[in-house]
Amino acid sequence: MDEKLQEIICDVFRIPPTVYHPQLASADVEAWDSVLHITLLLTLEQTFGVSFDPTEGAQLTSVPAIKAALARRDEPDAD
Repeated sequence: MDEKLQEIICDVFRIPPTVYHPQLASADVEAWDSVLHITLLLTLEQTFGVSFDPTEGAQLTSVPAIKAALARRDEPDAD
């Protein structure tokens, strides 16, 4: 997942892989605006087969937050 996430973030925000790091956040990327944030969310949903509600999606503004959200979807349902 880490490599794919890096690829997606670098592609969406058009940053070189050398800029990406495990703690990367929206404040670190000048191009990370609301339009590209939506593009990021849609790309993540399509690539990983997940769905984010608007509230959660708005909070996914860093690599750690994105990874945590994706990890929660890998957990088995508690039903």
